Amino acid sequence: MSQFCGRCGNPLEDNVRFCDKCGAAVNNSTIPQTEQEVLNQPYTINNSAEAVYDVIKKNRGLLKWVIAAAAGVLVVIAVVIIFFVIFNQPEAKMNRAISDGKISEAYGIYRTEMYGKQLSEETVKALEGYADSIASGFENGSITYSAAKGNIYNLEQFKGYQADLDKYIEDTNSKLNNLNDLQNDLKQADAYYNAKNYLGALQMYNNALELNGDSEEAQKGVSKAQEAYRNSVLTQVEECISAKDYLQAKSFLNSALQNMPGDSVLQKKLDGLEEDQVQSVVDDAYSYTKSGDWNGALKLLEDAQSTYMSNEKIKTAYEDIMNKMPITLKNITTVSSDNVEVIEEAVKDRYGNVYDGCVIYNAYGNAYGLYNLSGKYKTFTATAFVTSESSNETKISVSIYVDDKLVLFKDNITEETKPIEINLDISGKQTMKIVTKDENDNNWAKTRKIGFGDSSFEKIDEAKAEHSSETDKATSKKDD
Repeated sequence: MSQFCGRCGNPLEDNVRFCDKCGAAVNNSTIPQTEQEVLNQPYTINNSAEAVYDVIKKNRGLLKWVIAAAAGVLVVIAVVIIFFVIFNQPEAKMNRAISDGKISEAYGIYRTEMYGKQLSEETVKALEGYADSIASGFENGSITYSAAKGNIYNLEQFKGYQADLDKYIEDTNSKLNNLNDLQNDLKQADAYYNAKNYLGALQMYNNALELNGDSEEAQKGVSKAQEAYRNSVLTQVEECISAKDYLQAKSFLNSALQNMPGDSVLQKKLDGLEEDQVQSVVDDAYSYTKSGDWNGALKLLEDAQSTYMSNEKIKTAYEDIMNKMPITLKNITTVSSDNVEVIEEAVKDRYGNVYDGCVIYNAYGNAYGLYNLSGKYKTFTATAFVTSESSNETKISVSIYVDDKLVLFKDNITEETKPIEINLDISGKQTMKIVTKDENDNNWAKTRKIGFGDSSFEKIDEAKAEHSSETDKATSKKDD
């Protein structure tokens, strides 16, 4: 290996025709013997077709790689050029501005570079997405209502170019307004609730629920306001019942049911209110009897019966009090009378004795009273006395008839006469008549009054009274 390539200096094998490195033809007759000689040898190129072919054949892999690399560079350059062209298209710039929330800038691009062209589906979706972000941003509190409305105003610049987009913007604006109304209603409802204006709170929570039936805050608000309002109404109702103002209690309940239709608790209280009132009336009636005001008790029940028609509890109480009530000349059934006056207040006689109500007979007018006994009583007791207002020189007589038979007669009763105690057996008798007369007929200008106080009819068993009545009737027929 004493030869070197005259072109590249590569060591050569003996008797080779071409350099195996650069492919240059080798001249064996003039091959330098040393490397230095090769370096000093003038550069020559063999342009024969055979030499070129041999070089290509030996370096085919390298050539393919060079071609592939050049093609790849060209593709990259083409892609960059295409991307640059697309990136700078007006619609692409407009959509990028929309994605960045720069709606006014996007509209400016449309007006200057695309005006009159139909909005693409991609652009419409981008604008709708921006509309959604406005509503959700306000709902989660990331933007204020005024900011959201400003964004909607900017978005409305694209109205008039695509019908579906126009409706989407309008719906978003309505949704935004509803969200704002919902928040305002909830804030106002909370303020009312904290101020214990539970009805106002309930109304505002219901308004919020109408705006958004899925609002958990509104749903919970309605529940707590209903409970608080119901309790406040029931408290007022109980206060009215304690004060016996049932009309006001009923008004409270009816009003509450208008605000909370179908509320079972309020309706039950209203349904039981009449029964509460009836019970109160009955309790009051029995309270009157304890103080001796039997007539007041009966009057109270009679008035209540006209209000609560055919109420069994009132009817039962009335009958019970009637049976228990002491019967006096004031309340016994009167058949007829003349110049007789029932006095409710206390009356005092000339000796200072006080009688809690009595019946006054004006003797000057020859007074009388006929009473129906119906066989119900055993005895009649009373105290007869000359009233303190009677004139001097009074002279009165008293006659009492039982079943038309004279059973008591007192005459010469004057202003000095002490009270007369009367105690008569009237068992099974039907009538009693009291007659008073003025024995000084010529002194017509004088006052002649005699009273019957502390009177009482003792009752007998009803069955016995009925039997006695039937017996008397039979006796009467027999006598006839």
